[in-house]
Amino acid sequence: MANNMKNRIIALLLTIVAVLCCACSSEETAAPVEPVTDEETVEDTKHEEITILFTGNLMGEAKTEADLKAVSERAEELKKSDILVDIVDCGNHVSADGSASLETALGTLKAMRSAGYSHVVLNGHEFDFGIDGIRQMLAAEGPRSMSCNFRYSGFSDDITKEVARFDVTEIGSVRIGYVAVTDIAVQNSHSDFFIEDGRIAYSFCGRSSSFLADTIQNSINACKSEGADIVVVISGLRSGETANIVDLAQQTTDADAFICSYEGETEPMDSVVLNGRSKEVPIGVVKGGLGTYGELRVSPEGKITFAFK
Repeated sequence: MANNMKNRIIALLLTIVAVLCCACSSEETAAPVEPVTDEETVEDTKHEEITILFTGNLMGEAKTEADLKAVSERAEELKKSDILVDIVDCGNHVSADGSASLETALGTLKAMRSAGYSHVVLNGHEFDFGIDGIRQMLAAEGPRSMSCNFRYSGFSDDITKEVARFDVTEIGSVRIGYVAVTDIAVQNSHSDFFIEDGRIAYSFCGRSSSFLADTIQNSINACKSEGADIVVVISGLRSGETANIVDLAQQTTDADAFICSYEGETEPMDSVVLNGRSKEVPIGVVKGGLGTYGELRVSPEGKITFAFK
């Protein structure tokens, strides 16, 4: 019996030795696991360099494509450097004091389209020819007319449905969302055009700056929901009115930049303010008139800066 016990112990020891040998052999032959570096897990977020040229308060002076030579030539110059380009206008591109003709205004829109403009804001002087004038401008072969705060409450044809409240467009591999804001002062300066059957049928969400900011925020959110990588708010809001561009930038969130043209401003400017979530948002203000323009530059890494001519 003692021999049997001894034999069992020896067998058990031999089994343990065999198991240990197999484990050691397995560790020697297994391929080492390489650590994953941060460089391999971080996605490349770079894209093409983009410049958005913007003008404002042309006041009907651009009657032909030649009148927009400064901005169109700058666009071609940038393209030769492999920079993607778009051109937009902050509003007041037609008329000047109401004395110009609607035919001239339609010619301005055609010239802007030929010069490369993609979007324009319906602002004060665009309403110099009444609602019927707006209707003809929308039907013209011009840039896309925009206003997020142009509203109708009447019972006839609603032309505001033909005005883009926002638009998401692809520039290279980047989706740019544009949100346009009409100067709320137009409801006072052109009030006679907005009355139907004795009551006001058109408004511009201008009862308060917060109400206007909510309207703009809805369009910013819509741009984001449609996949916009960058959202730019475009406006012709004047300084000193119920709401100005700085107020709106401070009361909204998720816009990446604000651009505008103040009527009467003598010098262009750019600044940075804190938005509704205390995040920095850049603002660029372009001097109005022919031959002047602003440049909103988007670097390959997504950084936004401004330059002016």
